Amino acid sequence: MPKADQLPVFLSHASEDKPKVRKLCQRLKADGFDPWLDEQRLLPGQDWKLEIEKAMRNSGAILLCFSSQAAQAKSAQRIEALYQSMLSRAFAGEL
Repeated sequence: MPKADQLPVFLSHASEDKPKVRKLCQRLKADGFDPWLDEQRLLPGQDWKLEIEKAMRNSGAILLCFSSQAAQAKSAQRIEALYQSMLSRAFAGEL
């Protein structure tokens, strides 16, 4: 359970970068942050898009982790579309 003074940090990444992002998540925890990593926070059967939107909205920071390899992946296109939607909604005051 995170402490009240821990900054919630959403870790955005493509599947291709998962091993490196896991290490980053461990480091952030060790440094006193509350990182949100999908494989640690999403439960089976949850609507992943909804849960990711909630996690992003409730985060104090969002770290975008993309390697050049991940940028070529199909998952990067899906993540980019999600961000565009979130940004549009945020600027419209919907989030």
